[in-house]
Amino acid sequence: MDCMLEIGALLMEVRSVRWRRDTIPRNFRPFVRQARSVDGAARLRVESRTDLPDVSGQAPLSTSYNDLGQASLYSTPQGWVVALTPQPGQPPRLMRMSPDLRDAVVWLPRDDPHYDFVMDSMARIFFSQHAAGRHSLMLHASVVELDGRGYLFMGESGIGKSTHSRLWRETFGDCRLLNDDCPLVTADGRGGFLVSGTPWSGKTPCYRKATCRVAGIARLRQAPYNRFTPLEGVEAFVNFIPGMSVMTSARQLYSEATTTALALLEGVPFGILECRPEGAAAQLLNAQLNEELKMHNA
Repeated sequence: MDCMLEIGALLMEVRSVRWRRDTIPRNFRPFVRQARSVDGAARLRVESRTDLPDVSGQAPLSTSYNDLGQASLYSTPQGWVVALTPQPGQPPRLMRMSPDLRDAVVWLPRDDPHYDFVMDSMARIFFSQHAAGRHSLMLHASVVELDGRGYLFMGESGIGKSTHSRLWRETFGDCRLLNDDCPLVTADGRGGFLVSGTPWSGKTPCYRKATCRVAGIARLRQAPYNRFTPLEGVEAFVNFIPGMSVMTSARQLYSEATTTALALLEGVPFGILECRPEGAAAQLLNAQLNEELKMHNA
């Protein structure tokens, strides 16, 4: 079947998947919309042929190890190739993304035992790169929604992003989790930025098709005290870029993502929160970010 996903302000058409309407993975279901072949949509196609790209003689541009397994990136004349190994000792599954990052094809047999995992991972990789070239950024962050505003918490894995989101929900009664791992931030065309839920939320099953305005971003650090330090300019940018999901090897794409990031940091409060895992840290950050937001809007 084919299905169209609407994620924030962007569309991605997934073609020739083995899913049926009743077997679409639950993380994708809130984002399915009734549409076909919309101009400008990213297109991810699945094929079961065996004429795969040959990258065996190349050194990867980069290799990462995370919840996707091992993902290696290669550059070929036909576009970018991602080799994804779900588990050690298995053959890699391959995806090729077109140079303009509008189209991608995944070579995946319908009986592959890791079919849904591979499709989920490849869709996430492709969509994040497609978004980066369209004034949007997929970020490694947890985000909550409070009073119609989005607050993003960034940091290294295990630093306490999910814990801090939980503290906000416990401290502020009408606060809701929007996404716990990979939110999408998009320029609204008027100098502001919106944050949206996506089908990818890490280990937390939070798949909300919702959007709100970004009110502030904090990079978390564990400490025996609570202190927020606002950052601007180069300091803000250096602390922000580790959370961007974009290929650094693609110079033009990375340049476009950098432009989006700089505009975001110019218009939205950003800083470092050194904190303990307690409600007082959530109260402090909320007050500080809202004060900074008033100054930005003054």
